[in-house]
Order: sequence, then C-alpha cells, then structure tokens
Amino acid sequence: MMNSGPVPESSDPVRSNGMMVCRMAFDLSRRPCCFLHMSTTHPEVSIEVTGCMPISKREMVEDARITGPGADTTILKELQRDSTVKEVEVLTSSHDSVYCRVRQPMCPIVRLHQELSIPPTLPLTIEKGIHNVLLTAPAGEIRRIFAYSKRKFRNVRIASIRRSALEGPESLLTKRQVEVFRAALTSGYWDAPRRVTLAELAGVLKISKSALGEIMSRIESKLLHAAADELT
Repeated sequence: MMNSGPVPESSDPVRSNGMMVCRMAFDLSRRPCCFLHMSTTHPEVSIEVTGCMPISKREMVEDARITGPGADTTILKELQRDSTVKEVEVLTSSHDSVYCRVRQPMCPIVRLHQELSIPPTLPLTIEKGIHNVLLTAPAGEIRRIFAYSKRKFRNVRIASIRRSALEGPESLLTKRQVEVFRAALTSGYWDAPRRVTLAELAGVLKISKSALGEIMSRIESKLLHAAADELT
C-alpha cells in the first residue's frame, strides 16, 4: 500500500494504477458558504459534513458536526445570524460540539459532484477555508475528475493519494464489512466518547447486536493488522 502524503502539483499528479483513495483540497475561502466562512474566521473549529441533500437547483440541506471552543454558543449564534443561511436545526449539542442541520444555498462542491455524477464520500471536512473531498475510484477516473475540477476551480490540488484498502480487488474488507464500517464511522461509533452504542447501530443496520459485534470484530482485526504491517 502506498503511504498517504502530500503530492506535488503536476500536469498528471495521479501516477498509480488500480483503485485509489484521493483527497482533493479546494480553496473556497472566498465563496459565500456559511461553513467555509466560519472555518476561515474560526480556524480552531473543525467541521464535518456528514450528510447533504439538494432540495432544489439552488438550495440544499446539510448535516454537520462543528467541534471547537464555543461551538454550542458563539459559533452556533453566528451560524444562525449568517445571511446565507435559511434555517438551522440543532440536532444535538454538548459543551464544545454541536450537530446541526442547515438549509443554505447549493455548495459548489456538491454541484461539482452532480455534474460528474459522483456521490460524495462522507464525511467531508472543512478547515481554514479549505474544503476537503475524499474520492475512491480507479486512477484513470481520478485523473478525469481532477482535470474537470481544475477547469471549474483554479485553487484545487491533490493533497494525498494512496491505494484503497476498502474497495477494488485488493480490498481488505468484504462489501458488507465496508457498508458496516461506513455506517459505524458516520454515526460516531468510534468517536470519543461514542455517539452511538453497538445496540443502537445494530438497530440502524437492522441486524442483531451479536451479529454486528462479530462483524465489527473482524473489521477491527483486519484494519489493525494492516496498520501494524504498514508500520513495521
């Protein structure tokens, strides 16, 4: 497996073959987006977009987790006062974190995904005005996506690229294990503290707690052994 790391700019930054995981970084700090503006003015705050759904050609609804000092007070009030935001619904909140649903104008990255007919890999991260997009696709497809993105956005670069451990013929996990892994990740099962219990996650996936426990054990074993192999 290739190590993840910075990739220098070039006419063809994707030099590998097979199924790849690529992180593209879009500098959209000057775009009229509430999360991008917030991440620029509050660089200590981290933003994860865990869900996005277009509701018209111009508007969308995003679920986002905002973490950092004052997230549930100062940051939330700024979000509610943002002129581009149509509606804010607080789903959960704690001392330094707020999980909310925001209705706002269509994000340019979501529009890009629509034009390319590629569903976004969630969660998306936004930090310091940089919109990070994770893509898993064959190398040739990533070349096409990057070239198209370059035509649409001048300030875009490939931040890291490596072979996929989850998809393609060399995948460590089965298709079902990948589905469970993604569900556990986006629901916060591996967050500290956990945002969902094993029983609650089993209910979402509509399987028994014992069956889910066995799948999770196999996933963790495979990924931990892969990480150990890479480190040694």
